[in-house]
Parts: sequence; structure tokens; C-alpha cells
Amino acid sequence: YVVRTFVWLPMLGRTGLVNQVLLGLGVIDKPLDWLIYNEGAVYVGLVYVYTLYMTLPIYLSLDRLDPKLVEAAGDLGATPLQAFRRVVLPLSMPGVWSGCTMVFLLSCGAYVTPQLLGGTSGQMIGNVIAAQFLHTNNWPLGAALSIVLVSAVMIFMFVAGRRLGLQQLFMGERR
Repeated sequence: YVVRTFVWLPMLGRTGLVNQVLLGLGVIDKPLDWLIYNEGAVYVGLVYVYTLYMTLPIYLSLDRLDPKLVEAAGDLGATPLQAFRRVVLPLSMPGVWSGCTMVFLLSCGAYVTPQLLGGTSGQMIGNVIAAQFLHTNNWPLGAALSIVLVSAVMIFMFVAGRRLGLQQLFMGERR
């Protein structure tokens, strides 16, 4: 995780790959300083790191999909877009919800990516909590923020669990 995040530093830096390509193409005259140490760099890093955790559950839910269902939708007159919207998408929603849950849980505790790529502007809840314990010695506020984070995660897990449970219940009734 740290290595995958750290890879973005030389790519987005002043002498990094992005600036060198833009300079080589003649798009810019001097290197851009705003590519790193901002919110955008944090978002790029988080998307890069967590894409695998989103795509894997979706892939697994699509892998379990019976191709005969899509073929049957076509036989009944559905266009490919209609077959996707009415067959593939609803059957892949448990994978989408699982991916969203994993990415949400991992991003709640993200500390390294905002710290490395965001600089002082990379503030996420994990960094704020760590700063309360490590830098300001405000342990009560750090503990309170931790409880708020754990509560938010528990509420999300409850909602996601009920959503997945209801979808699986309805899917079971359709078969």
C-alpha cells in the first residue's frame, strides 16, 4: 500500500513523468507545481490504491452470472442495453455493494495516502485523529473523533448489511 502510494510522488512531482511529458509535447513552458500536495493528488492516489478492492467483487458477481440469462433477454426482444440494465446490473449489485463497503472501510482509515500526497492540505479523518494523539496531545478529542468514526462505520455497515441481505432475499425469491 505504501509503495503503491509512494509511486505517485515521482510521477506527479516537479521533475516527474507528467511534467516531463507535458514539457516534451510543448503543452507547458515550465513544470507545474500544483500536481502534487493537494486534494486532487490525494484523490488520484486513493482511486489508484482502492480500484482493485472495488473491481474484484464486481468481477466475482459478474463471473457468477449465467450467460443464458442475457441470451434469454435477447431472445425476448431486449436490446443489449436493455439486457444490461434489466438483467446484468441488478444481478451485479451485490458485488457493487460489497465493493463500496470495502472501499469505504479502507478509506475511512486512510492515513498514508493523504500524508504522502496531500501534504498539509491532505486532511482526512485518519490524519486528524493521528494528529490529536501524536502532535497536539489532545487525547480526549482524538478519542471522541475515533468514536465518531467507529459509529459512522457501524451505521454504514448496518445499512449495507441490510441492503445486501434484502437483495439476496429478493434474488432467492426470483429463482
